[in-house]
Amino acid sequence: MYRIKQLRSLLNLLAAFLMVVLLFYGDTTLFALAYILITLLMIGHTFRIEEESKTRAILVILYISVLALKLAFSNVGIFGKGLFGIPKSAAKLIGVTLIYVPFLIDYLVTFKRYTQFFFPSMEEIASFSFHQFRNNKELIFSKMHVVSRARKSISRDNIDEILRDIPRHSSRKYINNGSLTEAYFNQAYESLSDPHLYIIISNTGSAASEVISLFTSKEYNHASLSFDHDLKTIISYNGGENVYPPGLNAEMVEYFNKKNDASIMVYKMRIAPEKKRLLIDEIKKINAEGSAYNLLGLVFRYSHKPNIMFCSQFVYKMLKLADLQYFDKKETSVKPTDFVELDYKRQLEFVYEIHFQ
Repeated sequence: MYRIKQLRSLLNLLAAFLMVVLLFYGDTTLFALAYILITLLMIGHTFRIEEESKTRAILVILYISVLALKLAFSNVGIFGKGLFGIPKSAAKLIGVTLIYVPFLIDYLVTFKRYTQFFFPSMEEIASFSFHQFRNNKELIFSKMHVVSRARKSISRDNIDEILRDIPRHSSRKYINNGSLTEAYFNQAYESLSDPHLYIIISNTGSAASEVISLFTSKEYNHASLSFDHDLKTIISYNGGENVYPPGLNAEMVEYFNKKNDASIMVYKMRIAPEKKRLLIDEIKKINAEGSAYNLLGLVFRYSHKPNIMFCSQFVYKMLKLADLQYFDKKETSVKPTDFVELDYKRQLEFVYEIHFQ
């Protein structure tokens, strides 16, 4: 039983990896190979589980039938003339999620062997307390809220925007070279008289931020640095606002206003002038060498090259460079809200909040 569960876990990890690959790099061949690979592995898995021959035969037939349907959907709906009026971007997202259909079939067909149902007795029903009812009610309302947010976040417009943006990214090579100007660095060096470094946590309302919030359950999903109080030198890793390639880019406060309830929180910490200069010099070096946004790193927590980062990874790396990090965490595992939530010794000082109307 343990080996079966272990094998299922490995298959699920493989499926998750294939989903990411298909989402970012999928073409007709890759979709077909991924579907066929998962089908063959699930058929092999079928002969390892403790089921009757009839059940195994049913599973194999279902896997092959679903494979044929998925290949047809891929060829027509994603890379062909289209199907049922579904936009190509939405069809690709559906095609990616179809990876998990064999796992759903396996779960439904073999569910009875691995799960037992225990129905409560009349005494247990009678002793069901108001406190339990209230807790369950709160849980139900919580789930309803999550579903409501999911409908808003995974909207057709958001998914279309994300899928249109994906081809602009690269997690393997530097694609942003020199987006920061001399004017930016002049302004940054002028801030050396300000004895503070500013950390900005933002709730922007961008399509990517909305989707990320579903998995993090956090409102604030972007982190930036600024060298001055008035936020004229904001810097971070981002998508470039369709002006510059994704990677290390300057930011303006106006960029954060992408929805009615968007907001930013600004914090500061003391920094010596020589440390601030060190950070600006490092940013100048990255700008010259090149950079890219670590999109795959959000999932796999890995950077292919030193200058391929996502926003919170960049902010944490800069703090470490200046010996200002106040919590210990792997760079690729840092979330934007960690800078506030893990500030146990109160190294940060709240400065102000901006709400966009």
